[in-house]
Amino acid sequence: MKTGVVPVAEHEVRSMVERMWGQNLVVGLCHGCFDILHIGHLRHFEAASAHCDALIVSVTKDVYVNKGPNRPVFDERIRASLVAGLKPVHATFISPEATALGSIRLVQPSVFFKGQDYADPKNVSNENFFIERDLVQSFGGSVIFTTGETNSSSQTFERIKQSD
Repeated sequence: MKTGVVPVAEHEVRSMVERMWGQNLVVGLCHGCFDILHIGHLRHFEAASAHCDALIVSVTKDVYVNKGPNRPVFDERIRASLVAGLKPVHATFISPEATALGSIRLVQPSVFFKGQDYADPKNVSNENFFIERDLVQSFGGSVIFTTGETNSSSQTFERIKQSD
């Protein structure tokens, strides 16, 4: 079922998901920048894939990455290809919008996965999460917060910059 190590085109995502639904598969969705891929990303995908039959990952377009100067480090095609090559990921595509909302509308996942930093509503730094959660629930889906080993691409990027 894995689509390979390259991202699929956005227009192919919907038909792929419809085929999965036809097979009564539980489709999961993760969304993010995934710049400077690290162990926390892999653990997030492993935990997510344990709760669904097919894990789809949408990767934020370069133009919407807001992590500071010289970011993203890797362009969207490279980031999406790296994510697509990970064993727990069935398919990857580059998100059409600044937030996960477009990806959620496109995939209509049974489960939307977020990291443990989103589990406590008082500590959520991105207010879009609540809109995303409500949209997932409007399609009958749920949100699961993965736990486990974490890391930060932004902190890694800063350590690399300081080591020069």
